[in-house]
Amino acid sequence: MSESEPLLGSHQQQSQQQQQQQSQQQLYESDPYYDDDGYSIYSENALRKKKLLKHLLSALGLLITIPIIYYLIIFLPNLAPPAADIPPLVKVDSVPIYLHPLHKPIKKNNVLQDALESLNEIEELDDDYEDINFINKAHPDKYSDDESPFKPIPDFGTYSYLDPKTKLFSKHVKDYGINLEKNKKSKRLILIGDIHGSLKPLHKLLNKINYNFKTSNDHIILLGDFISKGKNSIGVLDWAIANNIDCVLGNHEIEVLKRYGQFHGLPRLTFKRKLDLNDTDAVDDYEYEIEEISINEQYDFDDEMRLAKQLSPEHIGYLSTCSLIKKLGPVPHLTNKKYTKYSKFPSNGIAVHGGLIWNVEHLYDQIPESVVSVRNLLPPDFTQPTEDPHIKGSEPWFLHWNLKQSKDVEALLNDTTTIKPPFVFGSKVYYGHDAKHGLKLKEYTTGLDSGCVYGGQLSAEIIWAEVENKSRIQYKRLLAQVNC
Repeated sequence: MSESEPLLGSHQQQSQQQQQQQSQQQLYESDPYYDDDGYSIYSENALRKKKLLKHLLSALGLLITIPIIYYLIIFLPNLAPPAADIPPLVKVDSVPIYLHPLHKPIKKNNVLQDALESLNEIEELDDDYEDINFINKAHPDKYSDDESPFKPIPDFGTYSYLDPKTKLFSKHVKDYGINLEKNKKSKRLILIGDIHGSLKPLHKLLNKINYNFKTSNDHIILLGDFISKGKNSIGVLDWAIANNIDCVLGNHEIEVLKRYGQFHGLPRLTFKRKLDLNDTDAVDDYEYEIEEISINEQYDFDDEMRLAKQLSPEHIGYLSTCSLIKKLGPVPHLTNKKYTKYSKFPSNGIAVHGGLIWNVEHLYDQIPESVVSVRNLLPPDFTQPTEDPHIKGSEPWFLHWNLKQSKDVEALLNDTTTIKPPFVFGSKVYYGHDAKHGLKLKEYTTGLDSGCVYGGQLSAEIIWAEVENKSRIQYKRLLAQVNC
């Protein structure tokens, strides 16, 4: 190869490089998206636009976030009713009434009146059979016969009070320790199961049992869980306040009060517990010690927190009057399997929401969380409560309560030669909380939660004292239900 050949190759390479640079320069000059140094103007503009967009989005986010924070932290709390302190709740209380014995109206020999009454009874029975259709499917052997506990509700407006000057009345008051000065007389004691904010079914039930606050002399007790879950909890509370309705606390009332305390920064819930267990009539604050209920969790913005934020001081004041356990005084004791035949002597009545633990001697020693939430008891000794009825080997609390009461009464009867007043057949508990079992009738327990908020029924038991004859006063009851 001659010396001129490498030189020629070198010149060709230089010439090609120059041509490439010239063509690239022409491209830069002809393309407005490249600068003189060959950098893409488009890329720089894109970066500028991205930065500008980022700043705009940040500013927009602040513009949106600041009003939201203001709305949640400042505006909404100002919309909520003012806070009210929750005083120590009453653990055990007694009803402020006594059931004054009633005379059933004497029937007059009036054919037209009898015909009208018979027609009304048929219509009421038709309503009853319609209302208990759900129960009949589950327990056809209990409620589809002539001994059904569902009977036409009599017009108690036609019942007259027994003359308090009679020997029968005086003996009755003395036998059962009725305090006429402390307690107001009443015709009927009405216990209503879990309402859960279902205001319309409640009014339907009240119409069915002929309740009128302005004219009737009845005492109503709500068996807890009258708020939460349903559509009109505030409406139920307003109705209860306006009508001076009595109540016991349920697990949902407790949960709403806990959330109310958290929202308003209040101390944890407490219960009054009597120091002197033998002094059943003690009411002054100095006779109590304070017992706290645990609040370990922080609550999210759930339905019960939303409800808690709506509560006014009047609502809190009313809920604070609800006790955990309510002593009812004498109630009917029924003896046959269908619980439709009355014993001559009553039982002591107790109202709670969830239930009671059978081996706890004093009502004041019952644990608040258990009273409002227990459904079953855990093996092996069945003294530990649980809300979960599906735990293997667990059994309903009311089975063990009935067993304990039956044994105690049997032992008492064996030691007694003559049964006479003030003899009582154990303690009978009225409760709610257990929609799964529905209306549940036992000798020493009656469950009145029939699942209204789930489309079931709203149930009530009506209790009164009736003059049976010249020497005897009989405590009686009727059940009432409406579809929800």
